[in-house]
Amino acid sequence: MKYYRLMKAALIVALILLICLWFYGCDRFTQTDLPKPQLIKTAIFKDVKIVIAAALSDCYAQIWEVQVI
Repeated sequence: MKYYRLMKAALIVALILLICLWFYGCDRFTQTDLPKPQLIKTAIFKDVKIVIAAALSDCYAQIWEVQVI
């Protein structure tokens, strides 16, 4: 009978330990880093003036190509 209580206590402790480890492991797996080939917003809009100038140049180039003389 004493052996049964000891095994029951050990099983409960092991179960609690497994549950704690499971929650810790799930938290680690749900946090992900950004993929390497994808850009982030700060990298895209770092040089806003250059981006705006390039966009306007493209607009003017398209207007120039479509213009009928």
